[in-house]
Amino acid sequence: MGVCVCVCARLGVDASYVTNGLYNRARLEKGPNGDLWGLFFGVFNLRAGEIDLHKVSSHIEDIGVRAVMDGFAELVDTIGNALANEAAELTGKLLRPPQDAIKEADRIEAMAFNVCVRLGMVQARICEVLGNAPIHETPANDTHPPIEADEALTALISDVRNSGHTLVRRFRGKFLGLACERCQLFRRNAEFNK
Repeated sequence: MGVCVCVCARLGVDASYVTNGLYNRARLEKGPNGDLWGLFFGVFNLRAGEIDLHKVSSHIEDIGVRAVMDGFAELVDTIGNALANEAAELTGKLLRPPQDAIKEADRIEAMAFNVCVRLGMVQARICEVLGNAPIHETPANDTHPPIEADEALTALISDVRNSGHTLVRRFRGKFLGLACERCQLFRRNAEFNK
């Protein structure tokens, strides 16, 4: 005779639109974020045990002890929510490009747009002046297809290794950073963007 063990996963979410979303499945899967809701419901469907999804109070870290003592919040929910907020904040910091890189990308995009407008105006003027002037389109078989970011990074790492420069994590004094084993150049993590 086999023993059946039923596990209940207790999930606390601080967004009521997520906890209420379980009751609006059909509408949400057809809505603007239907792809994300589909993944969310797909994960729920894969679970074999029981799931207790409930709303928890958010951002009560400053009054967490009092909220727990007064029965306003559960200790595990308060700690879990604080950890989830911290993880989200750290992830955002790690994934957000530096402000200088964002400004440079905006500058390049604006310049590229202006170049395209200028080329279009030049082409239009040539057609106007010369009548049936040839229009130069992009070649059908471009010899240099766009390179993906992962490919570019792999090529860059390979070039650095082939040049003899190898980066390793090191401490210099109390600062953690990266040092090149070949030229001994050291950069603190805070200066990594340089």
